[in-house]
Amino acid sequence: MNSVYFNLSFDDVHPESSGDGTDCGGDRDGGVFRYFPRLLRKCPELKITLFVTPNWIDKANDSFFLRNMKRIFGMKYFNTWVGEPFLLTKHKDWCSWLNSFKNIEVAVHGYSHHADRKLHSQEFQDMGYNDCRERLMSAERVFKDAGLNYVKGFRPPGWGISDGLFEALKDLKYDFISLDSVACNVGDLSRYKVEDYRGLWNVPQNWDIARGTIDEALEILEKYGLLMAKGHISDYYDGERIGNGLNGVTFGRLCELFERMKDKKSCFVSMKEIARRMA
Repeated sequence: MNSVYFNLSFDDVHPESSGDGTDCGGDRDGGVFRYFPRLLRKCPELKITLFVTPNWIDKANDSFFLRNMKRIFGMKYFNTWVGEPFLLTKHKDWCSWLNSFKNIEVAVHGYSHHADRKLHSQEFQDMGYNDCRERLMSAERVFKDAGLNYVKGFRPPGWGISDGLFEALKDLKYDFISLDSVACNVGDLSRYKVEDYRGLWNVPQNWDIARGTIDEALEILEKYGLLMAKGHISDYYDGERIGNGLNGVTFGRLCELFERMKDKKSCFVSMKEIARRMA
C-alpha cells in the first residue's frame, strides 16, 4: 500500500485573547489551544502548521453609516487596532510558549493582515514588489526579534496576491506558498496536489475542517494521496463569521477522520517537509 500524506493548518494565529475581543491563541491552554494536546493524544504523529501574523492590526470594515459619517468629517474609513497591541515583540512570553509545542511549525501569514480597502484582510492584493519584499522582511524581523521559531512558508492574508508577491517570495528564498486556487482566482492551479507555481512550491488546502465531509476527505486521500486539512483558529472575528474555527465540533470531526484513517498507511508531515520532498 502506498503512503498517504496528511497535514493540518490554521490561519490567523496571534496573541489576541478573549479579554481583547477574540481568542486567537492569547488564552493559551485555557482557550482554543487546549485542543492541540488533545489532537496530539488522539494522533501523536500529527503535524500542525500555524500561520501566524507578526503584527495583527486588522478589524472589520465600518458599517455603512459610520463610513459615510467618516467621509463627511474627512476621517479614515477603515478600522485597525490602535497602538499595535499584538506586535509579537510585545509578547515574547507567548512566543516562547508557542515554541514549546512539539509537532507544530509556524509559517508567515502576512505582516499586519490589513489593507485599507473593501476587502480589508487582503494585505498583499495588487501590491508591488518593493512593498511586498519590505513587508515580508519586516515580518521575519519581528519573528526573530520576538524569538519565535518559524519556517520560510507563506499563506496570503485574505487570499490577496500579486505579481510582486511571488517575485519577493522567490527572492527571499521561501520554501513554499499555500494558496486556494478558487479564492485566489488562479484556475490553472491544482487544489489537490503540490506543484511548482510561478517558481514556488504551492502546498494547497484541499479539505475544510468544517465544510468538507469525512467521506470527501477519504476520497481525496485515495485519489491524490495528500490531504491538507485547513481551518481558522477562531470561528468569528470582530463580528464577522469565519465558520471553520477550531472548536468542539471541528475537533470531533478531526478525531473521526483520524479513526477512519487507521487502515491507511498515513505519513503525517509539516508543510516544510512536503515542500522539501518536492525540491
